[in-house]
Amino acid sequence: MKIPGCTTSTATDRKYVIEHMWIRMVAENIVAIGITEKMSELTDYISDISLPEVGTTLNKGDYLMFITAAKMNVEFPAPVSGTVMQRNNDIFVDLVAMVNNDPYVKGWLITIQLSHPAEWDELLTPQEYTDLNAKVYE
Repeated sequence: MKIPGCTTSTATDRKYVIEHMWIRMVAENIVAIGITEKMSELTDYISDISLPEVGTTLNKGDYLMFITAAKMNVEFPAPVSGTVMQRNNDIFVDLVAMVNNDPYVKGWLITIQLSHPAEWDELLTPQEYTDLNAKVYE
């Protein structure tokens, strides 16, 4: 779904948080997390990402990761609570190709086993995220 007034899109098969992260349910109470195309554009070329180790337990709002990029450095809070199950270490081969150029598929960052599944219902729908990021010119 195209974001009005922007050059970026929103994938419709996942949910979002205002901090420009997507959360996709990949199995029962297991979610994959990544950054949105919008965040990829805002940061420009990503040079480094720090991800939590497998087994790390996070509460919603805890420190999740840090991205170092050409235009800005960003610290991200955890959008949900749970335990880190996987890290996508493949992204470190080529951060630009994997995360900047393909944030919705190859650029996933981690998977988390939800400890509070009800938090899923608190996330933004694709339409809500798109509407919040639309640039409207009058």
